[in-house]
Amino acid sequence: MIRERAKASSLRLLRVILLLCRNTSRNKGKYRLLIMQHHFIGDLIFTTSLIRPLHERLKNVTIDYFVNRVSSPIVQHNSLVNYVFIDNTKIHTIVSLRVLATKLIKNLKNVVKAKANKYTHIIDCTGTLYSASLISMIAPSQVIGISSSIVFEEFYDYFKYFWDFGDKKIVYRYTSLLEYFGVFVNSPEYSICIESDKEAEASKLIDVDKTTVLIAPFAGWLNKEWPVSKISEICRLFDKNSTQIFIAVSADDRTRMHILNEQLGDYKNIHFFVGYSLQFVIALLKNVDYFIGMDSALSHVADAYRKRGVIIFGGTRSEICGPLNSNLRVIQSDIECRPKTNEIYCGDNTIAYKCPIKQKCMRLIDPQSVFEIINESTCENNE
Repeated sequence: MIRERAKASSLRLLRVILLLCRNTSRNKGKYRLLIMQHHFIGDLIFTTSLIRPLHERLKNVTIDYFVNRVSSPIVQHNSLVNYVFIDNTKIHTIVSLRVLATKLIKNLKNVVKAKANKYTHIIDCTGTLYSASLISMIAPSQVIGISSSIVFEEFYDYFKYFWDFGDKKIVYRYTSLLEYFGVFVNSPEYSICIESDKEAEASKLIDVDKTTVLIAPFAGWLNKEWPVSKISEICRLFDKNSTQIFIAVSADDRTRMHILNEQLGDYKNIHFFVGYSLQFVIALLKNVDYFIGMDSALSHVADAYRKRGVIIFGGTRSEICGPLNSNLRVIQSDIECRPKTNEIYCGDNTIAYKCPIKQKCMRLIDPQSVFEIINESTCENNE
């Protein structure tokens, strides 16, 4: 009984928040777009392929972003982005209406400012109950959702009981969204800008007389990661070759980084960067010769800067999440359980899937083969 009352109370609170923020005014005569992607860094990088084409082909367009604090540096310094709303709440699954209401209340200041901008379109690249809630508070004239999940439509069907969203359209690719605005591109490109002082700081670390490689060993999801033993093995191969190696990980990966450090021991050509700012790591990646990583945010950054290197795929489908840049080679195991044509993830096609064979697809990837790809590319570059 108490739980039912709490649920009913949370629902009433949510309804009040949404109704207070209702806005029916419309902005005519120009495109004013809000791109909403408040999840992971890599997902935000995908959306940057929209920025330049929309600016080049549409007249009188303004593009704003709604992102989380961690990924905000990806778009904050882009001159083609007008304003960035930063969501300071933690990224986690909405487990109850109370959690949802709390997150919405903490974002009321952003919502009020966004509502005043009278967006003609909001492009929802997240497709969650949280993003649908925020958008219903801002109330644009049109919502365009990018999603491959029926759940997205269910969220918006839920909120139609509060009021009509206006026109709503679901597309499944960023190129399809561009085509909706009459913009056609043959080869999409990501757009990432960094601070000049970070780039200068990173460039000082580069030994111009050596081949330089940045390795991003962790991806935030076990099914996408190479075993630590494989990472240490490839580091030894590069160290023998007098290659300057930079290993960059987030502060959340300190424990596994400590294990990797213990396995490697003292190697003079290997440099660790743990918990450094995203802007600095991007600047470092921009300055190195090669990149090696998993399907992660930094692999998309390497793609944006047209870096040469290798991306190792396991629990995700490279045809969907793989690089646009042909300089980056994809390596993956052709085993039976890898994601099928219509799937992004392996197993039950969710990021929460726990692999019953302990990431066999990643364990089958040989460090020697990755090393040889980089070595061959270095030889071709020197000729």
